[in-house]
Amino acid sequence: MAYFRLLALDIDGTLVGPDQVVAPDVVAALAPAAEGGLRICLATGRSYAESVGIWRQLHLPGPGEAMILVPE
Repeated sequence: MAYFRLLALDIDGTLVGPDQVVAPDVVAALAPAAEGGLRICLATGRSYAESVGIWRQLHLPGPGEAMILVPE
């Protein structure tokens, strides 16, 4: 059986559309995964300053989890 511990997600076109808003159904879909111990990681070509607002929209702990970002 496969056991996953990390879910890496792109931001643009995956978590948000042109409006830069994370849809409530996306937040609802990720909550059980995080509660079940799966670590959520943003993987994007954005900087931290551009990504932290998206992280906060996910209503997940942190943003203390790892993020894959470009330097500012």
